[in-house]
Amino acid sequence: MRPGSPRRERHARASPDRSTSVKPKRPKSHNSYPLNAKPATIIMKYTVILEPQDEGGFTVRCLELPGSISQGETREEALANIKEAIGLVLEVPKPFQ
Repeated sequence: MRPGSPRRERHARASPDRSTSVKPKRPKSHNSYPLNAKPATIIMKYTVILEPQDEGGFTVRCLELPGSISQGETREEALANIKEAIGLVLEVPKPFQ
C-alpha cells in the first residue's frame, strides 16, 4: 500500500444479490448420535416399603411412584415383583414409526 491511500478490507464482503458458496452448519439435534453408538444406561434408585402380612407373604410399594405396589410369598419374590411393577409404571410408549 502506498502511504495516504485508503485501506482496503482484508475480507471481501458478499453483495446482497450474490449467494455465498458456504452453507451454514445445521445444529445437531440433542437426540442425534452415530448409528453405532448406544445410548447411556440410566440407573435410578427408589425407596420401597416391604410389609409382612398377617396371612403370610409380603406387600411391597414404592414411595416415589404412586400406583407401583406388588406382593410375594417371600421377600425375594416381592422385591422381584416390585421391580417389574416399577418398570411398568415407568414404561414410556414408543412413538409410531
